[in-house]
Amino acid sequence: MAFCVPPKNGCTAFKAMMLRSQGINFRPTLDDIHGRKVVPFRAEKLGMELTQKILDDPTWTWVTTTRHPIDRFVSAFVDKILGPPDLFRRKYGCCAYVLEFPDRCFLACPIGVDALLGIVLGAINEWEVNAHFAPQTVVCMADVIKYDVTFQVNGTLSTNMRRLLASKGLDPEWFPPDNNVARHATSASEKTCRYLKQSQVDAVMEVYDRDVRALWLSDSPGVKCAA
Repeated sequence: MAFCVPPKNGCTAFKAMMLRSQGINFRPTLDDIHGRKVVPFRAEKLGMELTQKILDDPTWTWVTTTRHPIDRFVSAFVDKILGPPDLFRRKYGCCAYVLEFPDRCFLACPIGVDALLGIVLGAINEWEVNAHFAPQTVVCMADVIKYDVTFQVNGTLSTNMRRLLASKGLDPEWFPPDNNVARHATSASEKTCRYLKQSQVDAVMEVYDRDVRALWLSDSPGVKCAA
């Protein structure tokens, strides 16, 4: 199986699964989950030739996860923009890493929702937006890769992934039982209005229109916040 799981879409649980599959003792810490032990399993470390072979091989099962764009944006905003500034300054040399290039980072933090949306919209068609804020369809190349299995990020992700592993003859215990392994503060859209006004909710839906159309279609729940 091959997995493409965008940041904020349960990626920490999948990284934990990869560690467990190799018999590596798993602890939910930044070093274990996001550290070097996971790197060998990433596509960029496999090399283009092997990655292309996997893409061309019909016997591989491709799995991805999707999340409502509003829920995902709020989670990324709280985690990466409102999160501890010292952590991001140490790791990225700046506070808010909206774009991938260090010279484009923002030393003033936190930036507001409107400014963030403007930055993302201005670079959304380029490979400049950090993956936490890039459209899910861009991160996982939905126009190139045909996914066999798509799971929504909700309370059933762990159960569904464990069933999938078992169906492939793999150990379902590899996938963590907790749906929020990373212990992030936001998980559901009921918290949206704590951070967004209605005009910003509408703007998020517009910015991530390609995700709305490709992933959610008419199953996009309305969110009503104060003006």
